Amino acid sequence: MNWIRTSVAFRILLGALVVLAAAGVFWALTASGGPQEVPLSQAVSAIASNQVASAELSDSSSSVVLIEKNGDQIVATYPREYSATLTTDLLAHNVETTAKPPGFWSAMEPFLLTLLPMLLIIGALLYVVKSGAIGGMGQKSKPLGEVPDVTFNDVAGCDEAVADLKEMTEFLRSPERFHRLGATVPRGALLTGPPGTGKTLLARAVAGEAQVPFFAVAGSDFVEMFAGRGASRVRKLFETARKAGKGIVFIDEIDAVAAKRSSGMYNSPGDSEREGTLTALLAEMDGFDRTNIIVLAATNRPDMLDEAITRPGRMDRQIPVIAPDRRGRLEILKLHVRGKVISDDVDLEAIAALTWGMVGSELAMIVNEACMEAARRDSDMVEQVDLTNAVQVNQVGRARTSALVTERDREITAYHEAGHAVAAELLEHVEGPSIVSIIPRGQAGGATHLGGTDNQFFTIEEAHDRMVVMMGGRVGEMLLLGESNFTQGAAHDIQSATGLANAMVTQFGMGTRDIAFVGDDAVRVGGALSVRVHQDANDYLNHALERAKSLLLTGPGKEFVERLVQELQAEETVYRAQMDRLRTECGV
Repeated sequence: MNWIRTSVAFRILLGALVVLAAAGVFWALTASGGPQEVPLSQAVSAIASNQVASAELSDSSSSVVLIEKNGDQIVATYPREYSATLTTDLLAHNVETTAKPPGFWSAMEPFLLTLLPMLLIIGALLYVVKSGAIGGMGQKSKPLGEVPDVTFNDVAGCDEAVADLKEMTEFLRSPERFHRLGATVPRGALLTGPPGTGKTLLARAVAGEAQVPFFAVAGSDFVEMFAGRGASRVRKLFETARKAGKGIVFIDEIDAVAAKRSSGMYNSPGDSEREGTLTALLAEMDGFDRTNIIVLAATNRPDMLDEAITRPGRMDRQIPVIAPDRRGRLEILKLHVRGKVISDDVDLEAIAALTWGMVGSELAMIVNEACMEAARRDSDMVEQVDLTNAVQVNQVGRARTSALVTERDREITAYHEAGHAVAAELLEHVEGPSIVSIIPRGQAGGATHLGGTDNQFFTIEEAHDRMVVMMGGRVGEMLLLGESNFTQGAAHDIQSATGLANAMVTQFGMGTRDIAFVGDDAVRVGGALSVRVHQDANDYLNHALERAKSLLLTGPGKEFVERLVQELQAEETVYRAQMDRLRTECGV
C-alpha cells in the first residue's frame, strides 16, 4: 500500500525495528566465544579448593568469571540473592575480586524487552487503522468523481427508465434554465429492480450524458463498527461532491444504510450507528437547495427502506428497472456483440427468444461465454452454435463431457426429454421447444428448452398445460419401460409441478374448492385447510399426468416421441428446425 511507503510513523517504526534487530545481532555476537560456562556448584568447589586466582562479579547479569591458577577461565550464573554470600566466600579464600560495572547493553536489556513488544503492537495498530481491516477504522478510498464515458447509447432494454432520467440530464447540462423559472428538479431518484438489470449502468449513463463527475459508493461503505465513522464518511462524500459544483452522487445497495429504523427499546450498538449514519444522510440530502447535485440510489429491496429517505424532497422518484422483454434483450445482445467477430448467420432474435427472463448481466455473460466457446473450437468467429451453447451453460451448466453415461441411461434420458418436448409441441397454450438435448449438463442428464414468452399473465388453461409438459418426462419413460414402470428422473419435474399447483390453489384463486388466499404458514400448520390444499393440488397433478398419457402413449404423439428419440440418440441435440421437420413427417 502507498501509505506504507510514505507514512512518517511507519518510517520511524521501521527504523526502530532495524536498530533493535542490529542490537540483537551484536548482542548475540559479543556473547559468543567467552569463558566456558559451568554449573554454580563447580565454581563454588573451585573456590573452596583454592584453585581460583581472581574473580570478576557482574550483578547486572548475575554471573561470575573465575580465572583459575592454571590460566583457565570459567563462568557461572547465580541467583541474585546469592551475590553477598559468593563475595564473602571469594574474599575468605583470598581471591582477588573485582565487580564489573553494568555495560550499555546490560543496562538497556530491561528497557528493550519492554519496548519491543510495545513497538510491535503499535505497528500492528497502525497497519489496521490505515488499511481499515477492522470495521473500516481507516480512511476508505474516496470516490474519484470522474466523468464516465458511458452514455444512454450504451444502455438498452429499459427505455422507460431512460426517459425518466433524461430530465435530470437536462437539468445538469443547463441548470440555470430551470432555476430562472423557479423550478426545482428532483433531488434524487431511487432505481429499483432485480440484480443485474443495469441500475449502476443507468446512473453512470446519466453522469456521462451530462458530462458531470460521478461519485459512486456502496451502502456498505457507510456501515462502521465505531460510533460516528459512518456519519463522518457521509459528510465527507457530500462535501467532495459540492466542491465539484455539479455531479451525480450514486449510492449502490442503499438498503445497507437506509433500512427502516427500529422502534424497539433495546437497539444494538450497530443499529445506533446505522441510524446515526442514516440521519446524517437525510440531513445532507435536505441541504441540496439550489445546488446542482443529484443523488441516485439503487436497491433490489425497496420495501426495506426507511420512509424518510423515500419521501418527496429526497428520493422524489422511484424508477423501476425491470428484466427486459424480448425486444429489449435483442437490443442488449446487439450492444454486447459490438466489437466481437460475429458470423453473418448469427440470429440474435432467436437467442433473445431463448433467453426469456434473463437480465442484462446474464446476457453479457452469454456473449462472453460464446466468444470463449468459439476460442475453444479454434474458430475465427462466433457462430450460432456458440451462442446456443452459451445459453445452455447459463441455464443448466457446462456439458459434462467426461461423464460416464451408460447406453441404458442415455436411452431413458432420450425418452424423458422427448416426452417433455412432444407434450410442449402438441399443446396449444405452451411455447414449443427450441432445444432438446441429452448431453449431461450440471446435475441434469439432459434438458428441454422451451421457447418462452414475455406474457405477464397466464390463464388457468396455460397453467394446466404447463403441468402436462412437466409430467411429459415421466410419461416418456413409461413409453420405454411400461406404463407401470418409471425412474426417479422426474423428481424435479414433480417438485416444480407441485409448486405451480399449490400456487394456483393458495395464491391465484384457481382451486376447485376455495378461492381465498392461503398463506404458507397456514398450509404448514396442517389441519383440514392443509388437507384441502393438498387434495386440490394432487388432483391437478393427476389430471396433468392423465392428459400427458393420452397425448404420448398412443397415436401420432407416440410416433413423434419415437422419432425424436432416434434423432436425439443420433445427434444428442435437436433444434427448432429439426422439430418442425419431425412434426411434419409424423403428421401432427
